[in-house]
Amino acid sequence: MSFKNISKKNFGLISFIVLTIFFIGQVLIDGPVICKDTQSYIDMNFTREAGYSLILFWFRSFFEKMGFTGEAYGQPVYLLAVAIFQSIFWIIIIWKLGMYIYRFFGPLLGGLAVFFQIAVAAINRYLANRGSMYSESIMTEAFAMPLFLLITIYLWDLFEEYRISTLVKLFVVTVLTITIRKHMMVLLATWMGVAFVMFLFVKRYRDPKRFLVSLVLGVAALISVSAIDKSYNHAVRGVYESHVNGNMCAIETMLYTQVPESKELFSKYADSEEFPHLDELYAHIYDTVQEKQYSIEYYEGFTSRENLNVVSDWVTLVEHYAQVLDDIGYSIIYPSGNAYVAQYFPELDNTHAQIKEDQVEKEIFKVLLRDDLKKLFTKEGHAVRVVLVSNIIKGFVLSVANTSPQILIRISGFIYILFFAIFIMCLLRGKERVARMMFIVFAGLAVNCVVTGAMIFPQPRYMCYSMGLFYLTLCCGILYR
Repeated sequence: MSFKNISKKNFGLISFIVLTIFFIGQVLIDGPVICKDTQSYIDMNFTREAGYSLILFWFRSFFEKMGFTGEAYGQPVYLLAVAIFQSIFWIIIIWKLGMYIYRFFGPLLGGLAVFFQIAVAAINRYLANRGSMYSESIMTEAFAMPLFLLITIYLWDLFEEYRISTLVKLFVVTVLTITIRKHMMVLLATWMGVAFVMFLFVKRYRDPKRFLVSLVLGVAALISVSAIDKSYNHAVRGVYESHVNGNMCAIETMLYTQVPESKELFSKYADSEEFPHLDELYAHIYDTVQEKQYSIEYYEGFTSRENLNVVSDWVTLVEHYAQVLDDIGYSIIYPSGNAYVAQYFPELDNTHAQIKEDQVEKEIFKVLLRDDLKKLFTKEGHAVRVVLVSNIIKGFVLSVANTSPQILIRISGFIYILFFAIFIMCLLRGKERVARMMFIVFAGLAVNCVVTGAMIFPQPRYMCYSMGLFYLTLCCGILYR
């Protein structure tokens, strides 16, 4: 029997065995991988989302109740159980992806669906600097990445055959995913964007009522995520509030391009009762950023803001930007905000002090965002535009390859040209299903690049969600007849 003629049952069995050997074998080799943010989720820190903190809490509570309090791989044994559970979850979702592709395109492309996901995981473990797979890491990506795959499958399915059950699954899994990792708001944006294009502009699917249904579910998803987050914090901390520190990354990004005149934006707060002397806090933060050389003026090759050029400068600019961003947030903004709250609101307990610090960050965020948006398309906004476009370019490169060695940047450009050429050929040759799947995958990739580039900063663990799907749909376009 040739691979080409393999039955669905045998394909499913072989895929499951291969996935199990790879993912379970790897977690038994490495054990649970502890990352920089792991402890904050274990501690159910106020800055973290509810979903992953609760998963760790449930595992920890169960193991303590059962008396399993030993260690494995130098960590509490329950973390090994979490890592194994995460690996099983990856196996199930990737297996489901393989079976979905088999259903429409046969065993070769079904096998490639499984292969590309294993390949991305193996690259992260054996070739990338991180040296571990996300499936075994105690971090939110362990669930967010396979859930990203699952939601993509549901989006494919929604336009394969429109069913209420698919919409319900989309809604539930989207809410669950965002509850685990806020960054996955990109999935909700992708869903809304795809529905907007397909239901309003593509003749075969045009149905404004269906777009309205998706839009209503999108709003309901936002409300649900907020309610879950606040309910979790009410149960844990006694306050019905969302998790804090959600604006710091955006402030970091905006501070990178600010000028001394930005201090004047906060002059109105000199006599504020809600935020007393916020102007002094911002001046301190800004001056410290300059003193530490964490702004755009200090990247290698900078001459002047007017001479910034995306084509020639983006690689060195985004490298400096990525190096300083966390330091701006965690060594300047966050401690400065806490000191400010301690000085002006000493009566607050720890929980309410964190809420107040979050309110301070939100206020700074709103002021800087309004100003950046106002000058975005003016001469004064040139630096903002260059940083934004540079980050988005880096995001697109990291989504299919890497920025080092630099030859990969050119290769990634060629890959995108090939992808769009194949996409157009699929449209012209009537390969509608493949073209639709390519469009949905690219939409998710593009939304992630734009949002991450604008609000955080592109790095491999933020950008590799779509990588396996991108190459899969590219192969579908090339190989499927």
